[in-house]
Amino acid sequence: MAGHSVFQPVVVRPGKPNKAASTFASSIIREPLQGQTAICPVSPESKMFLASPRSIIENVVRAHNLMEDDWGQSREVTLPGFSMSIKGMVDALRAVAGDIVADRIDWKPDSFIQKILDGWPPEFRTEKALELGFVCDVSMEEVINAFIEDELDGSIVSS
Repeated sequence: MAGHSVFQPVVVRPGKPNKAASTFASSIIREPLQGQTAICPVSPESKMFLASPRSIIENVVRAHNLMEDDWGQSREVTLPGFSMSIKGMVDALRAVAGDIVADRIDWKPDSFIQKILDGWPPEFRTEKALELGFVCDVSMEEVINAFIEDELDGSIVSS
């Protein structure tokens, strides 16, 4: 499917919320861990195909280092990721950081954002990438812990 691109939000992205429709996916993890309220504009049952900054970086380096013959007929590849419901993301946050942190999420439906999210495929086939040795995140808990380690110097605001 040359010419087609796959949208894969990177979670948890450091920085501040921006105007992207997917910004909430990082915000609902990032802001509560830092003692701030985050707004979730979509249904808890909604699903997204995600990847962590660590896996994206590792996979970009892997792609760069692959030999031409390794690719086969095409250098096109969908990077591995994981499909998760928004509720699953919040449940993982709760498991890692506790109720006080997870309760900093305000659920405020936004039909415009929901419609955009509903148009994104929640899963992709990534067999070629996995065969080429690209990596996939193991769990949302692992992704959250990596964010805490990489961006928050190992500490969260839990009270």
